[in-house]
Amino acid sequence: MTKGGEETQPPIKIKITRHRGVSAHFSGTKLSRSAGNWNSWDQAVAIYFRTQTLLGYLRGTIPCPDASDEEGYANWMHNNDIAAGEILTALDVDEHGYVDADNDTCAAIYNKMKARHANEGPIKQINLISDALSSRINKSDKDIVGKVQKICTNIRDAFQMGSITQDLLTSTALLYAISDDFPHLRTMIVRDLSEPRAVSTDPHEYLPAIRNLIEREATLKRDLDSRGSNSDSAMVAQGNRGGKTRPTVVCDNCRGQFHIKKYCIRPGGDMEGQTLEASKAKKQADYAARNGGGKQKVPVPSLPHPNSLDSPLPTLLN
Repeated sequence: MTKGGEETQPPIKIKITRHRGVSAHFSGTKLSRSAGNWNSWDQAVAIYFRTQTLLGYLRGTIPCPDASDEEGYANWMHNNDIAAGEILTALDVDEHGYVDADNDTCAAIYNKMKARHANEGPIKQINLISDALSSRINKSDKDIVGKVQKICTNIRDAFQMGSITQDLLTSTALLYAISDDFPHLRTMIVRDLSEPRAVSTDPHEYLPAIRNLIEREATLKRDLDSRGSNSDSAMVAQGNRGGKTRPTVVCDNCRGQFHIKKYCIRPGGDMEGQTLEASKAKKQADYAARNGGGKQKVPVPSLPHPNSLDSPLPTLLN
């Protein structure tokens, strides 16, 4: 065969043989966004697929034959189905929603997972380091060696994701410092900063974002504490009305006082993620709507002066 006057070799046709099936299923830790275990998972999966002679289907280096090659095409589809099934079983169930299990090839599933996990940014590094620092080895632990291995793996994965900077360590320290008194705050920080649109992958932008969320929570707590103190004082001053006291309003979502779920800005509330000022504005607007646009005085009917009456005033006394 010649092309442009030069001898060219015909393309090599790869004969696709039918795979006999795997000898064992993947037994390693499943890939999970919350675990942040992409690097260790990627290595383990590559080893597994190599031992099962399916690595080419994982990497996408074995092209699918043309449908005109009926035997080769059928064998490739059969082999890819085996490989795709194996990589799906290696994923946490939460990851299945990010792939098309019915139509994606094994390589397509792998590439989607790589795009989703390989470049998660500094927030994943912060989580890994924080989890490693918060781990404790106790006498009651049944698997001390396993816990040690997890700590080492977290630190290794954190360093493999990128440089550990001063801002990154500071962000980790702040996240680590949040106690169990604020579980919603920690969850909110991790959730908000894990969103691709939240901040860029520049670690210098994470520290201000974390500080802003903590300071917003501090402002909310200070306001709630102040309102709680003022309300208690007001209730004492008013005393009992008819022998009854007005019950304190408690939010069904966060269990905080003096507001309801409709105006709650904490995770799970109807105004989740919004500011305290927005919540107050919404409450005032709803109050105004219920009262016809604002506080209105109830009209008091005017009575004629007794001297102007032609007949004497009725009396309640017999």
